[in-house]
Amino acid sequence: MNVEWTILLSAAAAAVGTIGGITAMRRNNRMDRQTELERRADDRAAQTKMMATQEQQNTLLSEIKVDVGGIKSEFGRALERIIVVEQSVKSAHLRIDELTSGKRSSLD
Repeated sequence: MNVEWTILLSAAAAAVGTIGGITAMRRNNRMDRQTELERRADDRAAQTKMMATQEQQNTLLSEIKVDVGGIKSEFGRALERIIVVEQSVKSAHLRIDELTSGKRSSLD
């Protein structure tokens, strides 16, 4: 009879261990799925944030391009004005030279 109780006790312990192992495995699988879902949600949130940031950068880049185009246009107009002023100065310088050379010859 002694042997039967030990076999019965061993079988019961093995059954409890097996049931505990299966329960732990199920719980771990459930937790793994939940962790995976949370990770995917975090990835989607990060991807959405990155896309929003990229859209903002594209908008800023477009604005910068417009600003640069305006600056180029202003620079071109300023360059044209400088050329006109240089021509005017050259012309004025020639007239001044003519006036001063005429006064010298009249003084001589």
